[in-house]
Amino acid sequence: MVGIAGKIWYCDETCQRKHWKTHKKTCAGRKKKRAAQAAAAERHLRPDDAEDVPVTWEDQQRINKFGRLVLRKTELQDELKKDETELANLEDAQGEIEMLMDDDACRARVGEMFVHVSNEDAEEFVEKKLAETKEIVAKKKAQVSEMNDELNQLKSVLYAKFGKSINLEAETDN
Repeated sequence: MVGIAGKIWYCDETCQRKHWKTHKKTCAGRKKKRAAQAAAAERHLRPDDAEDVPVTWEDQQRINKFGRLVLRKTELQDELKKDETELANLEDAQGEIEMLMDDDACRARVGEMFVHVSNEDAEEFVEKKLAETKEIVAKKKAQVSEMNDELNQLKSVLYAKFGKSINLEAETDN
């Protein structure tokens, strides 16, 4: 196998030497491409005016905590979106129940079947779930706010020490 390319296998060294003139262009091109990619990655990770700053154990703990908080915040925001969707669905259901003319027209889904329930029982159930979901949404929004405060505090400490040598900004997918 060729060392740099790692793509072509030969039966022995003689075959490899015979094919080298043809393969050399491909192999050299891959070597240049890898070197260019490594240089670009180094420039992206480390700006030209960045300084070498030693990372202490405490700094590493702050960086780790920052990463954990960002991950937890992302998970919490995803949960919050689901809860807000459920809240909107419950509000829609509440409006639909109020519009029912017939007293026993409401059906509740239990597993795979539908059961007839009175409109009052359905309204009571939806109101209870609505209140629970609003409380959950409020708690999660408060948690996200607390996390944002803690993240901003960690950012200021880490940027004060490392400056441009560290990137704590979230990457956005377009």
